[in-house]
Amino acid sequence: MMKVAPRMPKVFIEDNNWGFYQIWAGGYDVPGLAFESPPTILDLGANIGLASLYFEARYPGCTIHAYEPNPLNFAALKINTRGNPKVHHVQKGVRDVSGTFKLYRGALGHYSDSFYQVEGETTAEFDMVEAISARDLPPCDVMKLDTEGCELEILSTYQHLRHVKAVMLEWHSREDHEKLLHLLTMQRFTILSDEATCYIRGDLVAWRQS
Repeated sequence: MMKVAPRMPKVFIEDNNWGFYQIWAGGYDVPGLAFESPPTILDLGANIGLASLYFEARYPGCTIHAYEPNPLNFAALKINTRGNPKVHHVQKGVRDVSGTFKLYRGALGHYSDSFYQVEGETTAEFDMVEAISARDLPPCDVMKLDTEGCELEILSTYQHLRHVKAVMLEWHSREDHEKLLHLLTMQRFTILSDEATCYIRGDLVAWRQS
């Protein structure tokens, strides 16, 4: 039987970068990944909800916890995923510790306080946003991370990683990339795809068979 990709939705804020099309062209699809019951998904760095919408279509009945600290993105996230009571919106970032941190407004997006210069940004403009510790995140079956340089600290701190079946993330430095590969391999994940999108960024998908 031919596999039909989820239908791309109309969203409140049109995102014309590659990430919009990458998700809906199967960038987050994991062949063979199946669940006996609807999975629980953590969408960390949910932005305007593109990944949440994909997961909603790909895994009907799933529960999604969507975390997004940027106020404008969060407002769009709520609009784009409205009508689904199983999408839980949290206007906070996620890091290794809870508290407030600087989210810099760069020319190409937002960056955590420790990574905006690594990305080549020099702006001094930022918002102070709230974050929770990854230790306080609920158990999940699938974890998606696009947290502007906090991916390694989140995975290193998350207490339920041994139960996660699939991880989709964007890495934000070559150093983090190597450490992420090591961490996921040690946790018995298989790397399905790992593609650099520029000299300091890339997309990685990994899964762990039962």
